[in-house]
Amino acid sequence: DRLLDRVTNETGAVAGTTNEGLRKTTLEDTNTTIPPLESLVDAVPPEIGLNIELKHVGMATDLLSLLEGVKNEILVSSFVPQAIGSLAESGIQTAHLIEPNRSVGWEPELAAAESIGADAVHPHYETVTDDRIASAHDRGLSVNAWTVPDSATVEALRTAGADGVLVDDWRVVESE
Repeated sequence: DRLLDRVTNETGAVAGTTNEGLRKTTLEDTNTTIPPLESLVDAVPPEIGLNIELKHVGMATDLLSLLEGVKNEILVSSFVPQAIGSLAESGIQTAHLIEPNRSVGWEPELAAAESIGADAVHPHYETVTDDRIASAHDRGLSVNAWTVPDSATVEALRTAGADGVLVDDWRVVESE
């Protein structure tokens, strides 16, 4: 979320809030604070992959330091190609997130992903087609659709050849 309003008792933009302010912010009507990324990374067992989204340019260096020594499979994505471009040479897998309302077209989005050395594209699930998946695969790019709402859509995407899905509720893929 870009705003604190939806899931916390605070208002305003996350980007406009200091780290100290974020650490003191509580989730909805609880005493639970927003955990720093370091805590989340430490809490995830090594056999579970991490998909981390960078919201802004300039975050990659700090992220690389934080991820040093982490054993999990890591995929870093962003709607801002320049935010992840520097990660390609680090060996961390990257994905270009495609905003459906601001997309310049499928082929230009794939070209943008290639230009930064991305390993994958992350389109919104409603924009994924068999032809688009094939086009991405022809360029050596994996396709991971976001944010998939139900198991029927997960299965349809799998049948179409999608490489992965991103979900808000893990139970959507629980039986997988």
